[in-house]
Amino acid sequence: LQGSKPVALASPRTGADGRFSVPVGGSVSSSTLRFSYRSHLGDSPPVAKSTLILRVRAGIALAVAPHRASVGQSIFFRGHLLGGPIPRGGKQLVLEARSPGSPWIEFNVVRANARGRYRASYRFKFPGPADYQFRVVSEAESDYPFAAGSSNVVGVRER
Repeated sequence: LQGSKPVALASPRTGADGRFSVPVGGSVSSSTLRFSYRSHLGDSPPVAKSTLILRVRAGIALAVAPHRASVGQSIFFRGHLLGGPIPRGGKQLVLEARSPGSPWIEFNVVRANARGRYRASYRFKFPGPADYQFRVVSEAESDYPFAAGSSNVVGVRER
């Protein structure tokens, strides 16, 4: 990959069933791992090669307060990204809502700061009663090393 430096890891020994594990220490950071197999120790060309591409979903924590509101009242969203590094300018996040069982609808776009924290609010415009679910989505971006992911789902009752 562009800008990456290869790191050779200790050669694992396979078990009788052919399984092996490779510990990747905290100093190694990559989403692409390349494996090669040599049938005999010291053989120059490998007889088999394979590449493993890791795609880890972005983790996001979401809290909403209060969990009950009426028309004209606001609810407040706060949370943070669970993984980094986070781009210096922050990370764009999408707030989504739905009635239980319905498709998700985007209703706001916010930016987490460089520490991964975000805040937002929403004021109810139509009278209830209604139940809603909310989540926050992180789309994949080239400067954030995680695949798209979403937060926990939080329910709110509009009276």
